[in-house]
Amino acid sequence: TSAHIRFEDIPAGGALLIRNNRFGRIRGLNSNLEISNGTRPDPVAQVLENTFTGAEWNAVAITGDALIAGNTFSDVAKDPAVLLPQIASAIDIRSLATPATAHVIRNTFIAVDHAVSSSGSAGVIFENNTVASINLTYPDAQGSLQPGAVFNFHPDAAQTPSGAGVFIADSVFGDVPQLFARADLPPSPAQNLVLSHSLLSSTLAQTPISQTRPISVTTLGAGNVIAAPYFKDPANANYQLLPDSPAKS
Repeated sequence: TSAHIRFEDIPAGGALLIRNNRFGRIRGLNSNLEISNGTRPDPVAQVLENTFTGAEWNAVAITGDALIAGNTFSDVAKDPAVLLPQIASAIDIRSLATPATAHVIRNTFIAVDHAVSSSGSAGVIFENNTVASINLTYPDAQGSLQPGAVFNFHPDAAQTPSGAGVFIADSVFGDVPQLFARADLPPSPAQNLVLSHSLLSSTLAQTPISQTRPISVTTLGAGNVIAAPYFKDPANANYQLLPDSPAKS
């Protein structure tokens, strides 16, 4: 695979900051950013306030801890001609021997198959994000259509170790078919999932957590609002909230 930027092992006392860039569309099983670093208290990658305009695999792929904040991700969708197990995800988080945590904060996701995929013992803190739209379907390795989701816990194949879980708070979900894909699959233990003080459509609120937890995702936490988000001008990709948006409450 290739990447626009590939980086490994931030030296002690160093830093990796990728900020205020615009990344063009990258095709095939390649990524805009492919980063392998450690976990806190060692220095970790910071991906801030960038624009990612398209990918057929991952826009940002990170092994280890990371701060991913203030970015815009759009048009991350698997090529229907590529019948491989890999999925397309705006952000892919993985861990090796040490558990990893990605802080995903104040990002906007538009027309992506998945916002975040995680595997191994990687966990995600997902706060103050806007998921404007998730693609309704994408092709799996057999060419069958699978529903898109905000989070996918087995990004390569069902036997891949799943991500540890996700804490979701103060986020807005617009045109989204489901919140989680491949959650709670054996032999991995059930994911630790929290959803609080976020806005969901009535359709999304009725979706189950997983096949083994067939209850509403709204049971995962308190303070959630079921309503339309009232974006300012979605036809022109303006996903700011109108003054009377229930998400502002």
